Amino acid sequence: MEWLSAIAILPINQKTMKKVFLYPLCATLGIALVVLCTRANVQTNQLLTETVPPSEPLQTPKNCSTYSGQVSQLTAIADNYVKIGQKDKSSEILAQALPLVPCISDKCYQSKPLAKIAGQYALIGREVRASEILNQAIQVAQTAQGCMGHNDLLENLYDISERYLDARQYKLALQAVRGLKYPESEYGMFAMYLGLARIAAQLAKEGQVNQAVALFEESLEIVRSIDSQNPDYRFLAFIGFSNIASSAIQGELNEQAIEALVEAQKLVQTMDNTGEKTQPLIQIAQLYAKLGQSDQAVEILSLALSMEKLSKP
Repeated sequence: MEWLSAIAILPINQKTMKKVFLYPLCATLGIALVVLCTRANVQTNQLLTETVPPSEPLQTPKNCSTYSGQVSQLTAIADNYVKIGQKDKSSEILAQALPLVPCISDKCYQSKPLAKIAGQYALIGREVRASEILNQAIQVAQTAQGCMGHNDLLENLYDISERYLDARQYKLALQAVRGLKYPESEYGMFAMYLGLARIAAQLAKEGQVNQAVALFEESLEIVRSIDSQNPDYRFLAFIGFSNIASSAIQGELNEQAIEALVEAQKLVQTMDNTGEKTQPLIQIAQLYAKLGQSDQAVEILSLALSMEKLSKP
């Protein structure tokens, strides 16, 4: 699975920001700017607090005359109408495509077409409708039975979130990632933290620092909740922290990256086998080097070298 491969490979504090920059600015410029700043703050947090509207289950039409490619062809036509500025025509085509999705005989293949339609509704400014349809896609992915590795819940929703992320549709990307949350599924947790961290990195690059920090903290809490006392999950938890650190570095959020690396190093110290500590320590050193913290990287590499010597018979 692509998201699992990504895991294996590794891929400003909010209150301080307000105190140092936002509040003094508002006080200096007067009441009018206070109002404007308050509105901006609401918009900043909207991505994290917006409620997903309820959606009705999809109903299969009585006469399904569609063939397998019809939905994708209609969405492609709608997409082209958007590109030439004809949003009303695009909306009309999407309304034709949506009822055909339940006609796709294998439910495992329904969530991605639904997500595509949702994304197109967002492009024409119908964000509430987009969120409703994406919610349907999530429900379909969560309830589909007998899916294979390439079209199961994790693969579908993670892939959907990645496509939204590439299209810079962050609200929908976040909604899709949150659909991965399954307490009984460790792999669902792994996919969710990785998705949150990737969205956070992109938001940070675009200057949406407060949202990015909040998502990084959420992803850290997910990894912290993994039972690292279980040897089977300990190394996976380490991979989680190192992945979050890597994403934070990409978003130039060094404070969050260091926080994740400290957690990763703590986990390495709990590993029973001296020999299995070497590679994780090298990985941590590499990430410290990317942060420009050469002294810390050298210290960790020295520790890795001593572990390697101790592991030899």
